[in-house]
Amino acid sequence: MHISVDHKTEVPALYITGEIEPDDLDKFDQTANGAQLVLVILNSPGGNLGAALAIGAKIHDRRYSTYVDSDQVCASACGLIWVAGAKRLLAPTAKIGFHAAYDTRTGIEKGQGNAVVGAYLNGLGFGLEAILYATQAGPQDMTWLSQDDADRLGITYQLVDAPTEVEPQPFVRRPTRPRPQEAAPIITSGQDNPEHVARTQVESQLRAWNSDSKVNLDWIGAEYAPRTDYFGKMVSQQDIIADIRKNAARWPVRRYAVSNNEIGVSCLPAGQSSIHVKPMPNFRMCTVTATVEWHVDNQMGRRIGGHTVAQYEIGVKMLDATHADMNSHENRIWFQTEQVTERHAE
Repeated sequence: MHISVDHKTEVPALYITGEIEPDDLDKFDQTANGAQLVLVILNSPGGNLGAALAIGAKIHDRRYSTYVDSDQVCASACGLIWVAGAKRLLAPTAKIGFHAAYDTRTGIEKGQGNAVVGAYLNGLGFGLEAILYATQAGPQDMTWLSQDDADRLGITYQLVDAPTEVEPQPFVRRPTRPRPQEAAPIITSGQDNPEHVARTQVESQLRAWNSDSKVNLDWIGAEYAPRTDYFGKMVSQQDIIADIRKNAARWPVRRYAVSNNEIGVSCLPAGQSSIHVKPMPNFRMCTVTATVEWHVDNQMGRRIGGHTVAQYEIGVKMLDATHADMNSHENRIWFQTEQVTERHAE
């Protein structure tokens, strides 16, 4: 990828062109650091996912705007950079494209990479529908962003012939984010970091849902906050426990598991609010996005199964700036939603 800065244009801009390579984050830092930038201009077919997400996170944190010029294309990993802009700009004939993450050696889709993309997009403020939209096309296909889709998904942008009136956005200095690695969950080492705690809580809950689990179903309900945004409604913990009991009675045979390790985690700085939860001192809000494989049987001749993309927001109690309280009863689920991507009779 070629990266350059042009101060002679009306708007101080950094240009990113060509295929994104694994070491391009370093190139981006070397070029952007110290430059008085307000705009990143993109023209790329995509490339390395980890580098693209890391560059996008830098653009988001530094409040740069993003732009794709006339007749230019920003697709695949490049599209994920473009959505990170403080202001997203497009020329009328520009194109933005998205597709699923995949293994560049085999060409096969990587669910784990999609989970990382989901955590990244959630960190930018996008919901589950936008995440599914960005990863729905196969590796050899492309979903081209339309105005109708952008309006529906909240991917707001402005159509401009040329970026001549882009004003600098306030610089917001935030704690450094973990650097995404290609097709790997955003999880640091050690078992007492908040990412590990949030992931473990979701995996433990799914195991508890299985009908051969010896865990009391009320324990699952106790993992939720006193009031939780639960599938689009604010409900009490007791209401959630009642719903869990109802579903368990309807489907006495149940099997739930994360599919092929397809799970991603992203945590906000301590005390920072998420889309759905107000800020809580000494807590970090962590978003967990997972593909769940499930099979249920009502023991009356009906068996169904499928895959669901589930998303949780978990408040993790912190002991200090970097270490989470792994055993705190205050580590609770504050938000949960899901979308069934596959359903079939068995």
